[in-house]
Amino acid sequence: MKRKTIAAAAAALSISLLGACSASIPAVTYDEKQPVANLNEAQAERILSQTTKVMLDSAANKDIEALKTRLSGAALAMRTAQYQVAKATNTNVAPVDLSTDILSDTIGPAYPRGILNISKGGEGQLPTISLLRTENSLENYKLSNYSRLFSGVTVPSVPKLKAGVPLVAPTATGYRFTPRDAVTKYVAYLSDQSGKEKDTFETDPFAEFLKSSLTNLKQAANQDKDAVEVTLKVEADDNPITAVQLNNSDALVFASVKYTLTMKVKLEGTKLRAPEAVVPFLGADKAESTGLLSITSVASVVLLDPAKDKSDKLKALGAETVVVGAENKPWQDIAPANPTPEGNN
Repeated sequence: MKRKTIAAAAAALSISLLGACSASIPAVTYDEKQPVANLNEAQAERILSQTTKVMLDSAANKDIEALKTRLSGAALAMRTAQYQVAKATNTNVAPVDLSTDILSDTIGPAYPRGILNISKGGEGQLPTISLLRTENSLENYKLSNYSRLFSGVTVPSVPKLKAGVPLVAPTATGYRFTPRDAVTKYVAYLSDQSGKEKDTFETDPFAEFLKSSLTNLKQAANQDKDAVEVTLKVEADDNPITAVQLNNSDALVFASVKYTLTMKVKLEGTKLRAPEAVVPFLGADKAESTGLLSITSVASVVLLDPAKDKSDKLKALGAETVVVGAENKPWQDIAPANPTPEGNN
C-alpha cells in the first residue's frame, strides 16, 4: 500500500501572528530621588550603535565569530542559526531594530548589568524590546535578548536612563512569582495551555502560535489515519534570565525557551518532508524522512511579572522565534520491535 508524503507545515517555523498594529508605550518618568544609572545617554547610545554595526558588518559575510563580540545567549543562538540558513541559501538576514524610543540602564555597582532598549518601530513594523547584558567590567555589553512586542500590548512606564532601573535577581521575591519561577510556569503553560497554569497567564500571540502550529501539523500528518504522531516539547534553556523592576513595581523578565515539534512515523511507508527553511540544518539529501523529523526553535520572550500585592495575571509582552536545528531519523531507527506488516491494517 503506497503511503503519502507529508510536508511539515512552514507555519510551524516562525511567528506569523505579529500584526503591524503598534504597541502602546507610555511616556517614561524620572524620580529625582532615585540612584543614578551606570551609563549616561552617550555611552548607552554608543553601545547600541556599535552592536548594530557589528551585526550589519557580519551579516555581509555571515560571520558568526564576529557576532560573539557583541551578542550572547538567545540572541547569539538565534542569529547564528539565521546566518547558517542565509549562507546555505544565499539569502540575507533581516536586521535587528536597535533604534531608540525608550532607553534605560541598570543601577548599582554589582554585576551583571544591563541596558533596556525599546525601538521606535516603523510603518508596518512593531517595536523591538531588547536587553544588552554585561557580566563584568572587562566584558562588552552584549545583546542577549530581543523580541518584537505583540500588537496592542501596553508596556508599563520605564524609568528614564538618568534614573535607571533596578536589576533584580532571578530568585527575587516581591512579585507574583520569582522571575525564574515565572519562566518555569510559562514553559508549563506553553506545554499545556489547558493545564494547571492556564489561569496564571493571559493568552498571548506566541502561545496561540504554538497551539495552532501543533494543531495544523496534526491535521496535515493524519491525512492517513494514525500514520504519524505529532508532539510538542517546550523547555527552559540554559541562557540567563534577566529581570528589571519598573516604576509600578512590576518586573520585566527577559528569558528564552526552546521548543521542538516532532513528527514520528507510525505506519511504515509514510514519508515526511522538511520545509525548505529547515533543509540547511539537515542537508539536501535528508530533506525527506521515513521515520522521524524534529524541528527545534529558540524563542526570546519578555514577560510581565506583577508585583506581589496585585492580582493581575502574568503575561508575555513579546517574542521572537528562530529555528536553530533539525533532526532526521530513518524508519529502521525508530521502528517498533514487531511492526505491523504492510497491508494488514
